[in-house]
Amino acid sequence: MKLRFDPSRSDWPEWQQELRQVLHRLLRLPDYDPNPPRAHVLSRKIEYLYYLEEVAYEAEPDVWVQAHLYIPKFFTQPCRAFLSCHGHGPGVDGPKYHYARAMAERGYVVLAPEWRDFGRRALDEPGTNNCATVVALANMLGKTAAGLRLWETMRGLEYLVSRPEVDPSRIVAGGLSLGGELSLLLAALDTRVRAAVVSGFFTDYRSLLLEYPAGRPNCICYAIPNILEYCDMPDLVGLVAPRSLMIQVASRDPWMDLGRIQTAFAKARAIYEALGASDRIALDVIDNLHEFDGTRPYPWFDEVLKAEAPALSQQA
Repeated sequence: MKLRFDPSRSDWPEWQQELRQVLHRLLRLPDYDPNPPRAHVLSRKIEYLYYLEEVAYEAEPDVWVQAHLYIPKFFTQPCRAFLSCHGHGPGVDGPKYHYARAMAERGYVVLAPEWRDFGRRALDEPGTNNCATVVALANMLGKTAAGLRLWETMRGLEYLVSRPEVDPSRIVAGGLSLGGELSLLLAALDTRVRAAVVSGFFTDYRSLLLEYPAGRPNCICYAIPNILEYCDMPDLVGLVAPRSLMIQVASRDPWMDLGRIQTAFAKARAIYEALGASDRIALDVIDNLHEFDGTRPYPWFDEVLKAEAPALSQQA
């Protein structure tokens, strides 16, 4: 792999910049757009601890992403923000993706977009998995499914930054499964993300897509064309360093092998150590199935935003 971690290197910023450019190209992403997307507030209602807006922002020409925007009632502007990434299933309101509401209750402005082919944007009935169709259509258009969804995430970040309630130096991201992948890729490509929690996704690509445990395949939408020519997943974690990252894994997750995760985590941690940031990467092993457990991540986000210096401005 041409750009995999090499402990003898000393030019880490150059390595990160080169790998970011390669990843951007492999995902078939458009050129970075620093302008906030066109957006509309569709509705607004009052909940106990926050205002809940239904918003829509334009990710591509005439392609609109609907999202929940939680705005805490009791806060001093501008305040910290969380970009919540949901995974496969019924969409943004799926019961596994409770972390959006939980972070809003902790005083974060939370944007929770609904990705293409899920929920209200499903190709078929909500809850059905049509990722193979999305992958095929994306390929025929010279795009990738991961890149299309990540671009919607990146434009969601620009929308968050544009909101007057948000402090752009205190933005974090997180999600489960597909949401974990999108959180990792977003943090890898955009240094404004101060910290991320990747739950139920991190391992190495061979284990994820070729040697899955118990014969249970992971989704084809995770495949990034040509990625193994350049790097493996621990190297993508190296693009987040030295910013904070928590990898969460459930010990009884049927789609993940704990041993392979621990091996991949050791490689990722070695990159953090090389950058002098070994205290900013954590592995959270929970006794559960394929779930997001907020016991450690929620207070961890709070502490990271208190302790870390402001994030770099703009996308690397």
